[in-house]
Amino acid sequence: MKKLFKPLNFLYLFLFCLIANSFMLVYHWIWSLLIIVPLLLFVIVGGSVFLLKTRKVRLRVLYHGAVLLCIFTLSLFVAVVYHGVLAFLMLPEQYKLFLWSMLYCFLLEALLLAVSIICIYCTSVQLGVRLRVLGAIFGIIPLVNLLVLGKILFTIMEEIEFETKKEQINRERKDEKICQTKYPILLVHGLFLRDSKYLNYWGRIPKELKNNGATIYYGEHQSALAVADSAKELSDRI
Repeated sequence: MKKLFKPLNFLYLFLFCLIANSFMLVYHWIWSLLIIVPLLLFVIVGGSVFLLKTRKVRLRVLYHGAVLLCIFTLSLFVAVVYHGVLAFLMLPEQYKLFLWSMLYCFLLEALLLAVSIICIYCTSVQLGVRLRVLGAIFGIIPLVNLLVLGKILFTIMEEIEFETKKEQINRERKDEKICQTKYPILLVHGLFLRDSKYLNYWGRIPKELKNNGATIYYGEHQSALAVADSAKELSDRI
């Protein structure tokens, strides 16, 4: 979790808290949108994708989603406090303005959450179906969402920590070629499966072996033959 505590992320949090609670400014000075909209885009598309030390774009986008999710969670507290004070000052005389301010804040918070969830759901490997469904259902329900989103944040930060540490270890031991073998490794899939670039039966195993010096070949044989026939097909290709 310590990877989230970076100065630029605190800047994003500060800016979004100002933006989400800026309806009164926009109401009295519409031209302020010329400043607010670019700042909002700066936060949502922000440079947090470059704060993580990794070559993997997937992990950078996942980290950005984690930052936005953290900003969403913390900015909710600020929004509640701000509108609590605003209610004391404006109600009941200016209730319409107060309701518009709440709606404005809600829509911006929902936008931030949506972008965060898209980044996380599209890039996380460890986040299971159950957490994805719970996040989609309870993401905008007060209090309940804090528990679900907290669990999601904890899970993806563990994934980021594990992946970045693994990447660093592979980089440091690259020259050692610890997976290099005397003979190449032949991967032979099971029944009703095929070797594919995008739906690989072996998952991330081949890539990790290659990164550590192994030479990999795929059987690329048919998927529904008997064991003896598959063996013959492989031997005929040698």
